[in-house]
Amino acid sequence: MTQDPSTTKQTPQGHNNNYDLPSQTNRLISTFSTHKDNLQTYHKQWDIIWKDNYTPWDRGVPSVALSDFLSSSPPTPVSSSKALVPGCGRGYDVLLLSSFGFDVIGLDYSGTSLSKAKELETRVITGGDDVPEIYKLKPGVEKRGEIQWVQGDFFVEEVLKESGAERFDLIYDYTFFVALPPTARSKWGKRMKELLNPKGGRLVCLEWPLRRDVKEGGPPWGVTEQSYKEALEGLKKLKRYKPERTHDAGYDEKGNVIDFLSVWGY
Repeated sequence: MTQDPSTTKQTPQGHNNNYDLPSQTNRLISTFSTHKDNLQTYHKQWDIIWKDNYTPWDRGVPSVALSDFLSSSPPTPVSSSKALVPGCGRGYDVLLLSSFGFDVIGLDYSGTSLSKAKELETRVITGGDDVPEIYKLKPGVEKRGEIQWVQGDFFVEEVLKESGAERFDLIYDYTFFVALPPTARSKWGKRMKELLNPKGGRLVCLEWPLRRDVKEGGPPWGVTEQSYKEALEGLKKLKRYKPERTHDAGYDEKGNVIDFLSVWGY
């Protein structure tokens, strides 16, 4: 873990963007195409490809856009805030949120991905000075938030109930929304509204891929600003802006940021 995205601007040349190559995307599309009308079998494909060690969407680092947002809008009070990262994968953003003091649940359908997330957690917790700066405790945070890894279906209510958390002060979505077939987007929005704390809770979405047509298939399925607005009807869009920094895949060929970050609440 030598890469430290907290001090450098990520650019398209800085990381492997296999998720954006046609050959990689086509393999994902072919894997999921016959399951897009059945969420239960659709979800099961994720663990299969994790076991195959085929994860082209994995950025290898936490979201600097999320880190910058939290640094400018820290939770209050930090110590009691609960966060959720659905589709957490290897858990980069879970570890990031923990460094801001959130008690975080990393949720994923794949037990294989969560095993890798636990390995990352061990390296971060025991790494000392060798841990990249982005994972270290943030100014004003006295203690790292507790982390739980939960395997299960985001849409099944009992999965998170068993963890003891039913409402969250912050939910972060990056590649989870676009991993779902478009027919499941309204269901995603309904579940997000159920999980978000109505008293100040924030849903933070890093919108990507904005320049991909949904008709091209997926995952990743293309999105627009309207995609989130329709799915999250009933929530207020508190802000939407282009972050100064983001993952490599969020830049165009000239190095300009094309991602947007949107924040939602009641």
